[in-house]
Amino acid sequence: MTSLEVRIKPSAQEDILHSVPYYNSKKENLGFELILEIDSSLERIKYFPEIAPVVYKDFRQILTRRFPFRIFYEISENYIDVYAVLHQSREFRRLLELSSHGGH
Repeated sequence: MTSLEVRIKPSAQEDILHSVPYYNSKKENLGFELILEIDSSLERIKYFPEIAPVVYKDFRQILTRRFPFRIFYEISENYIDVYAVLHQSREFRRLLELSSHGGH
């Protein structure tokens, strides 16, 4: 089974790093469980990149199963670029515009 390399952009890394302490404050190791859940979703798109629908321009969205997060990514010929990992309550279009143009 072939797979594409998943590259996590700095904007997505920041999204994750901001969420972990919040969940850890709610329950011990819950932030770690969030990271495992995100990793599981990234593993799915690594092998099945087109599993998730296009939701805005060329961005696809996959939902995490246990936590209310959306992972936004684009597929290129050789890579999957993850631009944002956002709570489902957040507006994503403007943030994706900023993320894909090098902003935060």
